[in-house]
Amino acid sequence: MRPRIMAATLAGVLVVVCGLLGYCSVRPPDFHDFRVAAVTTAQTAHDALLTADLTGGAVRDGKAPGPYASVQLDAGAKSLGTAVGDFAELPPPDAAATALRDQLLPMLSEAVARLGDAAADPARTDGMRALAERLDAFKASNG
Repeated sequence: MRPRIMAATLAGVLVVVCGLLGYCSVRPPDFHDFRVAAVTTAQTAHDALLTADLTGGAVRDGKAPGPYASVQLDAGAKSLGTAVGDFAELPPPDAAATALRDQLLPMLSEAVARLGDAAADPARTDGMRALAERLDAFKASNG
């Protein structure tokens, strides 16, 4: 009789653990999760913009070939586009998260557009540092 009780207990514990893991994997994000995703995406855009600004400066100074810089900038634009798309798909859990998203998405869209423009013309990186500073201010106020 004892092996049956142990097997039933083990099966019950296994069902509870699987249920908890299932809940944790599908639960909607709360404000904290959403804010962390927003700040992480802003950091990604910030880093991509500063990298593009440095790359553009190297091209203008003749220290980097244009085709190499174009490939680098295009890869950065695609990577940032994926990160922005993933963030944009997150449903905001409340009004505060919606306001946070509405504040960040225009800056992210501008960052993707500027990186795409820079990939076409690597010497054209004007304004990226200023946009990176705006993203940095967003991170500081929400981090």
